[in-house]
Amino acid sequence: MASATTMEQEGLDFHIYKYVPKNVVLTVNGETYEYEDGCITYMNILHEYTLRRLPVIQVGMEMEVDIIQEIYDNLDTAQLKFDINEVEYDQKDNVINTTLYLQQTLSIIPARDENVYITSTDTETKENMDVMKTLQNFEFYLIDMEKVNWFTTEVDAIFESATYAAMLQAMFVMRDIPSQIIIATPPEQSGSVTNVSIPIEDLIHNIRHINSEYGIYDTVPIVYYDMEYMYCLSKREPNIRLESATDFGTVTFVLINPEKPTHNITGSCDDAENGTHWVNLNSQPMIFDTQTRDTSAKVSTVTTVDKSGTVNKTTIDDNATTMRYVFNSNELSSAQLLNESMTGPTVSLMALNCGAKFIKPYKDYTFVSDTSYQWLGLDGKIFRLTRFVLGIHREGKLEYTNEVSLSLYTSTRNTDENTGTNG
Repeated sequence: MASATTMEQEGLDFHIYKYVPKNVVLTVNGETYEYEDGCITYMNILHEYTLRRLPVIQVGMEMEVDIIQEIYDNLDTAQLKFDINEVEYDQKDNVINTTLYLQQTLSIIPARDENVYITSTDTETKENMDVMKTLQNFEFYLIDMEKVNWFTTEVDAIFESATYAAMLQAMFVMRDIPSQIIIATPPEQSGSVTNVSIPIEDLIHNIRHINSEYGIYDTVPIVYYDMEYMYCLSKREPNIRLESATDFGTVTFVLINPEKPTHNITGSCDDAENGTHWVNLNSQPMIFDTQTRDTSAKVSTVTTVDKSGTVNKTTIDDNATTMRYVFNSNELSSAQLLNESMTGPTVSLMALNCGAKFIKPYKDYTFVSDTSYQWLGLDGKIFRLTRFVLGIHREGKLEYTNEVSLSLYTSTRNTDENTGTNG
């Protein structure tokens, strides 16, 4: 079945997507500097949904040495405004469409010490300086300091009675986070809780307290702002459906046999008929079989006890000897422990020239493999996104290429039949 499905996908109309930085404006110490297109040498936009709260944006930019010096002298005021255009091409390199992918104004944090750059502004020194040395590749990070405050602001709350959804929503409202940008998995428990007490902490710890004490999800949730939406998602089952005429809930990676010409096609295809974004892969994904994760912990049984004294035992590994004891603060406590410690395989992959707009953490990620790749055991599983990097690199003066790197995992608990064979 997988092979037949792959053969059907060979006829898809894959398009090439390029992401091009434009309209770059630097502001520092009250001065504004407009830069020509092509000044950005590279830009990596890194999303690590389970480890970070905001994207990390790494930038290389050709900049005059005296302005580099100005940035180091005025780091509290240095900001970069930029656009990134998404340019869509067909396989014959004809431009089909150009749209705005990203527009931001962010604070600059240098990636290297000041002494790495030639920053002398002495007139005589500048006159004797090689022209190429007066324009250097300044490397820095970009961050949205306003959004950092969303995560660091500490609040507390006491409710006489509150639903699970109301408790969660209050953590965002009390920080003035706009409700229209919040995408959250519905709580897995209904009803309300009396005498709710949430201690003063930052956003992440507030939500983790609610989850562990009262039970929102059966996993530790992802809380992340991706410059468009603020997410609060169950890793196991996000339960989010935001499909539109051009954006669908499933992303499927196609692995075609290397000897076939279609294997070398780069890009992606938006398939409205099947509600799927297809991405053609030109290289084999790397698979890490996490079955050892269960046994390496040497846990044989998880024993839970609730406030009524009810004891429940769950066997994980008959061959291990260690037991873990958990107090069930709520109905989801033991499930949180089990789902955080037991997962299926993780997969890392790279796709060239594919679209990036549709890559979101709440979507289903699947694989369709031709005969050469069926041994990987990826077909038939639903994966979740844990890491996403959009890499943009200048080639020549104005041309840019890009690649997308992703890390996926499946929340299915490990069994012999749901892990790949190359772990």
